Amino acid sequence: MAQLDWPSIADTLWRSGEDLENEALFSAPLHGFCFYADSYKEAADLVVEAVESGEAKPDRVCYAVLYLYHHCLELTLKGIILLQCQYEGTERTYGKSEHNIEKLWDLCRPILEEAFPGGEKQETDAVERCIRQFASVDRSGELVRYPVTQGGNLSFQNAMQLNLRNLREVMTRIVTFLSASYDALDDLNSHVPTDGN
Repeated sequence: MAQLDWPSIADTLWRSGEDLENEALFSAPLHGFCFYADSYKEAADLVVEAVESGEAKPDRVCYAVLYLYHHCLELTLKGIILLQCQYEGTERTYGKSEHNIEKLWDLCRPILEEAFPGGEKQETDAVERCIRQFASVDRSGELVRYPVTQGGNLSFQNAMQLNLRNLREVMTRIVTFLSASYDALDDLNSHVPTDGN
């Protein structure tokens, strides 16, 4: 029988300074939402790569992968919305507890269309279709976080088959589009003259 590795009285979670190649720096990045979103996407990508290499079983990591990609989308969309609100000097247009990626996209798309009227509608439509597909399975990220909903129902009452490699590839294209839109919007807003200048 294998020896179990039980907690030790010497264990501490917050250790630093002795294993530098494994040290992570938590700080306040300039563009927080997109920086955080990148962290969630990279973690999801690495888990999918572990599935592809046979190091992880897809059925064991699928909920975590979907949650990480959902949270990446949520943070990226919120980042675009907040960037525009900051530029306009307006209040945030979504509630503090808003996790519904479909509602966030509905706030985000008009911002992008107004800022980039000559943008590719076909690409924007493709992003919208994929976000709505994601939302049709799990709008708020609740189903992949808990086996039972707040209403007491099973999260996945009907089994769903999903190719994680394809999910990663499509998510990469979506996040590339949204991140580039964020950067372009930030650049555009930084070059608009303010009143009196």
